[in-house]
Amino acid sequence: MQKKRKEQLDLSVAQCWSVLLTQTRQESRDHSSLSELCCNTLTQRLSHCIEDTHRLAKRSKEVGLQMQDELLKVTTELQTTLEFQCILVHPVAQKAHVPPCFPERISSCARGRAARSSPLTPADSSCVLCIPSSRQTACLPQVSWLKAQ
Repeated sequence: MQKKRKEQLDLSVAQCWSVLLTQTRQESRDHSSLSELCCNTLTQRLSHCIEDTHRLAKRSKEVGLQMQDELLKVTTELQTTLEFQCILVHPVAQKAHVPPCFPERISSCARGRAARSSPLTPADSSCVLCIPSSRQTACLPQVSWLKAQ
């Protein structure tokens, strides 16, 4: 009877090792297939996502710079137009509020040139921007970031 029990114990230990070995092999195959799947598919997808992200960031930067350039052009044009309006429409402002950087503009306007016919550079930082109101002219210092670099 002891011999029979000993054989059963040996068989059960051998069976346990066999089951453990079978499970380990199956897990190894599963890990291998999962590794190939992740290595190939996931890596490709992530690299495509990175490329798309870089492309979008570059395009966003380009669009932002383009918008800044257009805004600077429009702001400079608006500033120049307001300066000429101040000089041409308000004769009092011509005498009282015109800073030293405007004489060539006044003389060119006095000769009958339109503001659009002569290309102008933005005013120096010492110039003022005159904005006409209903009864008086308000002169404000030019904002430094509006100047064209």
